[in-house]
Amino acid sequence: MKKLLILTMIISLILSACQRSQTPAQADTSTNQTAALPTVLDVSTAPTIERNLSSSLELTGTLEGQEEVIVSSEIDGKISEMYIDLGSYIKKGDKLFSLDEREFSWRVDQAQAILKSAEVALGQAGSPSGTNDQHPNVRDAYAALEKAKLDFERTEKLFQDGVISRQEYDRTRSLYDQTRARWEVSIAQVEAYRTNITQASASLHLAQKQLEDAVIYAPISGSIKERLVSAGEYVKKGQPVARIIQTNPLRLRTNVPEQYIQKVKAGETIGFQVDSLADKTFQGTINRFSPALDKSSRSLTIEATIANPNLQLKPGMFARTKLSFDTTKTALMVPEKAVITTVGLKKIYVLVDGKSQSREVSLGQKDGDLIEVLTGVKPGEIVITSSLDKLADGSPVNPQAK
Repeated sequence: MKKLLILTMIISLILSACQRSQTPAQADTSTNQTAALPTVLDVSTAPTIERNLSSSLELTGTLEGQEEVIVSSEIDGKISEMYIDLGSYIKKGDKLFSLDEREFSWRVDQAQAILKSAEVALGQAGSPSGTNDQHPNVRDAYAALEKAKLDFERTEKLFQDGVISRQEYDRTRSLYDQTRARWEVSIAQVEAYRTNITQASASLHLAQKQLEDAVIYAPISGSIKERLVSAGEYVKKGQPVARIIQTNPLRLRTNVPEQYIQKVKAGETIGFQVDSLADKTFQGTINRFSPALDKSSRSLTIEATIANPNLQLKPGMFARTKLSFDTTKTALMVPEKAVITTVGLKKIYVLVDGKSQSREVSLGQKDGDLIEVLTGVKPGEIVITSSLDKLADGSPVNPQAK
């Protein structure tokens, strides 16, 4: 018995020494092997569903003003009166601002005086449309020219007959040439008078236009979206003073995916809702299409005209609309919560052999909590619906269908 007890103690000591003899490297290897095992993530899953859908398309869009105009001053001047403010509703032709008109009025008076002076200088012809021979100076010069011409012709004949001397002939010819030159000068002077009248008249019209431009009018009907100047401020020609947006009618602008563009026709009615008036449905008429698809989204921009007589709708509102078509189709549906967006791409994780597999997808219409998948997923496949932010392509998962 005593020998058995001693043998047992010896075996215990040997086992204890073997355990203490394990190296640190062996211990670390054991720990790392345990840590290297991948974490299995518990996830919820759902099967793809095939169902018949009425062909329709849910879209989002934005309400915009039918027209938006930046009004600028056409002349330099100081603002003396303001007739509008932010949100003011104005009609086409209403006054917006007035500049100090005194200087422009003085310019008109000055131009009128210059024109009157030019008309007086022109004389009895009185109008730029008159002929030169109507002017007294031209008539007098022409009469003197005719007399000098007759005298020269008589002198020339007498000289040829040897009745008068060469000196007398040269004197008469010189007088005729001088008279002709004075007639030509009178015509040129009258032409200058007419030019002065034309210039003075143009200056008067310009001064009158500047006086008219001192009052700035609304080019369209709408509401003041932004007032950019204040009374007493000096503005320069071309400087924006106000922004007007036309609020009736409005434009609804949205984008239609490429596969649906042949189904959308001009003249069709489109219904939509906005968040601030969720209990109401509004309607418009599709009437404009972009000539080309957007390269990044492969969609076509369309516009509808929206009547807004009560001004309930505001430019910039977010609109939700649904286009319905006269056809039905078999659609592959998945829960909408299975879809995530990464860098602008739509993605779904599919369960394959106990692991998550990333799929890029294109989507169609919604039906309650489900959304149509056009490409990327096949019938019968299982999609992951939870912990999507923790998944990567190839992550091991533990599916728990709900």
